[in-house]
Amino acid sequence: MRMPVSPYHRSMRTGLAFPLVGLMIASLACGLGSISPTATAQPTEPLVRPTQAEAPTATQATRPLVKPTAASAPQEQPTEGEAGFALSPDAYVHATESFGLNPPLGWTLEEGTASAMWTDPVTGSSLKVFVNTTGYQLEPDAFDNFITANEENYFGTYANYQILDRQIDNFGAKVVTQSLEDNGAPYQVTSIYYSEKDVIYEVDFWATADAGDGYAPAFNQIWQDMGVDVEKASSSIEPYVDVYNFTDPAGLYSFDVPYLWRQEAYTETNAVVDTFWSPDRLAYVENISYDDGTVISKSLSGAFALQLLHEFYAEDVKITEDKVQPDGSERLTWHSPSGGQSGLSFFETRGTTFLMLTLSSDDSLSSIYTPIFNNVLDSYEVP
Repeated sequence: MRMPVSPYHRSMRTGLAFPLVGLMIASLACGLGSISPTATAQPTEPLVRPTQAEAPTATQATRPLVKPTAASAPQEQPTEGEAGFALSPDAYVHATESFGLNPPLGWTLEEGTASAMWTDPVTGSSLKVFVNTTGYQLEPDAFDNFITANEENYFGTYANYQILDRQIDNFGAKVVTQSLEDNGAPYQVTSIYYSEKDVIYEVDFWATADAGDGYAPAFNQIWQDMGVDVEKASSSIEPYVDVYNFTDPAGLYSFDVPYLWRQEAYTETNAVVDTFWSPDRLAYVENISYDDGTVISKSLSGAFALQLLHEFYAEDVKITEDKVQPDGSERLTWHSPSGGQSGLSFFETRGTTFLMLTLSSDDSLSSIYTPIFNNVLDSYEVP
């Protein structure tokens, strides 16, 4: 049996949303003032989940897929007239064998490494299933953060997005009903989030506004009958595999971050801090950019980076390695014994701009979050 890791039940830090003036005066001989939170800038176009690498052809599962905790009575399958569409009599099983269901008959299938989507070629309605792993079973608050991040980073980028209702169904899944527009067309989207062990299934039913009520019975039938295998999902899908590309509004850098990590943005006249938190808030990716129009020397930038680490990350930060990178930036590897956290901080200056990228996690969860940090670094680009 796969045993979950037990993280510390605390948040490592609260971010940089407090006065920096003393530090800035000491380090850069200027007053930054107080960084105050602002709303995260939203893209002008809806984010599109990236096309995942083509997965192997779907196969039949080696054993039946079942909802381990389901306790509902069988329901009569709706007729085509009631539902607006018929369900295929042939069960689909994802290539990972992590889930299986009877999809709408005649809808077009697109399969990804950790997802599957069926689209009605006539109306544009769709059924989407995403399989997410988190490395260990999230606590309730972290599960809520997971859902909120998906709403903000994905659904929230669509026009006229609104949450209409939240419920918990007979499986203990969280059901969110939403309305939005995609390319001017109104949709009603029902999202189901089902969590078991270290796996979270997200099932999205997209129905055009005029077809929503007619499609509801069949959509409900699909979910009630859908089978899952969390062991197969956990062993075949990496944690937080679904990512999007974040680009700094000033165009200074870009990198890939998980959809299910929440962004917090703080800004002031001369500084911007973008932080991306894991749902459990025990890991984060943070970028600080500072520019007051004054050229910052390499020696001063090094002192500034060290002071930031000691003042705002942990007082007892110990630098275990300091290494200049091929691109000219400098990497600090550090550890905080009292905080039980470790991290990497990369800093550089570009003319009058100081940049520092930090990736850190609770020590007990480093095996989960290190691959994610590696992906951030591999995807990091400078225009």
